Amino acid sequence: MKTIKKITAVTAALTLASSLASCTPSIGGGSQTAVTIGGHDIPSGVFIYYTLQGYSEASAIIQGENTTAPEKDEIRNANIDNIDSTSWIQNKATEYCTDFAGIVNEFEAIGGKLTAEQLDEAEEMAQYYYSMDPRLPENGVSLDSMLEIAKSTYMEQEIFKHYYDFDGEKGCSEEELKDYFDENFARIKY
Repeated sequence: MKTIKKITAVTAALTLASSLASCTPSIGGGSQTAVTIGGHDIPSGVFIYYTLQGYSEASAIIQGENTTAPEKDEIRNANIDNIDSTSWIQNKATEYCTDFAGIVNEFEAIGGKLTAEQLDEAEEMAQYYYSMDPRLPENGVSLDSMLEIAKSTYMEQEIFKHYYDFDGEKGCSEEELKDYFDENFARIKY
């Protein structure tokens, strides 16, 4: 009877362990997602790219009007907007990721689709910027992440057109735009 209880306990433990293993999120090495914002998974490479953007902005702010770029320690020890630079950079990266997720989510909400031409242009853009910045591969940003960022640029344009293009949801007709121009040009001319 003890043997049956032991076998049952081992079987239950193995079943429980295997079911829990599939629920465990991937953290650290091998993780594909850095953060989830608005239900959208932000790839690690996209987050790293935006962190590098934040670092570059912090460097430019700290440099100010000096002719030489600040050293890493200067950036690390600086305060920007009364916040330590590390937090400022992470806040900036999070802000960019929030914008990225918002664009992707809104694009999906309007049923947007990129054309083959836009996808080709996004791929060319991603390859260009990836080849121009050696920091990207050195810091774990893949070409796929750059492609996602490039595609979001085209998504943003399509969202704008959806809402504000001629006869878009919140746009105006071409005739209304011409009338507005004529009225305002006449005021300036007068």
